[in-house]
Amino acid sequence: MGKTSVEKHFDAMARDFEKVKRKVIPGYRDIEKCIFSYLPFTQSRKLAVLELGTGTGALALDVLKHFPRAMYTGIDFSSKMLEIASHRLKKCDQRVTLQNADLNRIKIAGRYDLIISLFTIHHIIDKKGLFKHLYTLLKPGGCFFYGDAAVSKNKRLEKCFIENWKDFMARSGLSKGKRERVIEDHRQYDHPEPLETQLHYLKAAGFKGYDLVWCREKSGVFFATK
Repeated sequence: MGKTSVEKHFDAMARDFEKVKRKVIPGYRDIEKCIFSYLPFTQSRKLAVLELGTGTGALALDVLKHFPRAMYTGIDFSSKMLEIASHRLKKCDQRVTLQNADLNRIKIAGRYDLIISLFTIHHIIDKKGLFKHLYTLLKPGGCFFYGDAAVSKNKRLEKCFIENWKDFMARSGLSKGKRERVIEDHRQYDHPEPLETQLHYLKAAGFKGYDLVWCREKSGVFFATK
């Protein structure tokens, strides 16, 4: 089976991904900082962790350092991204399993204490179905933490959000050509949904403790428990 357009897209940007993502996603540093403050697990606990959208392994490494007894499973669309992640996580390789797969197609196996994802789920077409599946994968008391892109139901606001996004990228130092490509890629490859819709999906999946814990125009961070 040939690669999808999303796979090809991320393969092409793999080497520059870490440098670019903080220049493209407003508030990314804030999101990174808040992740571990919301999790109810002690650092000494043995955890089974699943990450959707491993990318180049930056978050995976943080998780493995923060939870030294964690076993980590990471899935990503891009084989090129996972090559970089594998090298980055080499010292932890006995605790790491990486899988190259299209998250729109696979059925994920295993049971997990923590499922995390940063800016990957907007590439999933059936988010409602995904959340139901993730709920079944979580152990009782497990957590689902994800940050992702969103879209406003208000067309005027959405237009403002897009313009503010462009301004942020310009201030971050991205060239006009790269800014235009980011916006075009967003229109071509992304499937963002309103924040309230994503909350509804969490509720429909069966999560009891769920909330939007951070948001900024076109981005939101969600926390849910089983």
